[in-house]
Amino acid sequence: MSLAVDTTKRNKKYTIVYTIVALFCIALFVVNIVRYYYFGVLDPVALFFYAMIAWIVYLRCKPTYDIYVERKFLKIVKHTVFGTTKVYEIPYREIAGIFSYQPKLMRTIKFRYSYRLNSALDARTLWTLAWRRQFEGGSEANVRIYFKASKQVIDALSEKMPNRVNVPEEMADFNMLVKEGVIVNNKNIVQKAESQILEKPLEQIEAEEKAASDNGGKETGKAADK
Repeated sequence: MSLAVDTTKRNKKYTIVYTIVALFCIALFVVNIVRYYYFGVLDPVALFFYAMIAWIVYLRCKPTYDIYVERKFLKIVKHTVFGTTKVYEIPYREIAGIFSYQPKLMRTIKFRYSYRLNSALDARTLWTLAWRRQFEGGSEANVRIYFKASKQVIDALSEKMPNRVNVPEEMADFNMLVKEGVIVNNKNIVQKAESQILEKPLEQIEAEEKAASDNGGKETGKAADK
């Protein structure tokens, strides 16, 4: 059973705005077709531009996303415009951090893959998940996922991953560098860095991580009993 579940929440204001944009582009597309039909004037660049904008808006607004906080991984299910589904399962041990998205010109970490798993119609906070993905062949890559979720989901993730959820981007960067092997993966070093970046006492960091570890053990025991 999932610890928390969420799905796309469409905002009425956003829906109206994007609908107007899409209809405006479609109208301009039709006007260009009519102009060509009656006057023989064709502007293929404009036709392509209006059609592309309308299609992009549709692709950003139509899909919906379901989020499940499981015992060992975060699952995001994308329902595409073509009626198919795509599932992303991110093990907690591979997540470097989850932080609120802030636009920047330069970032410390380079990501090979980026996925936007959120609807443009969802007005909630946009989160960035930094993922050091491990592939079956043994290779690894930095992956970035953009998603939106309820407070219940974020709180559940915070319990599973203390000091890695709703943290400064610098914390996620540090954890990613540890996973890349750039920084030595030493528990004391990591906890001291967490204490400095998060501005928390070291004792609190240790207590939170111990509590999360104990809860994880209890959940594993319950699952085994079932």
